[in-house]
Amino acid sequence: MGLTSAKAAIDAGLEVTLFDPRPGLGASFAAAGMISPGSEFLGGFAHEYELSAQSAALWPEFALSLGVPLHRASTEVVGWTSGDRADVERYCATAKTFNVTTERVPRSGSSFDLSPRVSDIWRFHDEMFVDVSVLLERLIEFVSSRGVIVSERVVDVTDSEHSVAVTTSTGVRHFDRCLIATGSEKVPHGASIAPIVRSVRGVTLRALGNARTPGMIRAFVDGRQIYAVRHPDGMVVVGAISDETNSPRVLIRDMKELTETVTAVIPGLGDAEFREARSGLRPTTSDARSFFHTNSKRLAVTSGYFRHGILLAPIALRRAEAFWRD
Repeated sequence: MGLTSAKAAIDAGLEVTLFDPRPGLGASFAAAGMISPGSEFLGGFAHEYELSAQSAALWPEFALSLGVPLHRASTEVVGWTSGDRADVERYCATAKTFNVTTERVPRSGSSFDLSPRVSDIWRFHDEMFVDVSVLLERLIEFVSSRGVIVSERVVDVTDSEHSVAVTTSTGVRHFDRCLIATGSEKVPHGASIAPIVRSVRGVTLRALGNARTPGMIRAFVDGRQIYAVRHPDGMVVVGAISDETNSPRVLIRDMKELTETVTAVIPGLGDAEFREARSGLRPTTSDARSFFHTNSKRLAVTSGYFRHGILLAPIALRRAEAFWRD
């Protein structure tokens, strides 16, 4: 969100300084890159569907502006037990009330080699995904080539009549305007009227299998949700562990849970070559909604994107554009 907001300022013709101690290594680093507003109903996010659908429609233009390949694929949704299948049907019924088209097909119609225990699948058409590593790399290149990236943590922001003072460990700098994309960090004292943000850890694994048709799958397994995104080169991203913590560590039990669950649904993934595990702290609010809070003409705060930071990136760009151009 910080990089995207900085891009919006650059696009508006402004001189930009981005403060970030670890650019590209926040919550988005561990994301799977799914741009799938329809199948997000399974995560209980119907309340942001319209915003998500609007953002998905903006993604082709956003990807083109950064030279990021955008992969189009359907999302397959499956249930493991009878209770899991009932949950899937319930969420799909909710999706239909928003005019989201779903198709029920037999297991043999899947693009994944599913376990025989999976009886059928629900398919959400016309969804997309991106390679998060490529996206973050292009955003960092864009901002650093046209602005300045300072690898320091901001400890305070003070809004005055004539400028915004940004304090880091090396001193104070003054700017005409400031937009704080908090991530999972606390909002600096000078912008504390924004909603409270808390962190929810997310874990993903990356493994390399055989090159196949791009695809996405979400599965309910004994009440837990898991997803897998298969890239054209055979790279598969698997998630998601989710718990509230301030530590982004990857635990051995995280890897055990993810691998056991995903290989139960897609047995062949057990033969994929493990590459890495990633973890990130995703920012969320009490009502699980993203926000853009304007403190004054000079200062704004945005956060709360939770697990939709990639999906809602074009919306974050639009929100930032409105602030910078006002």
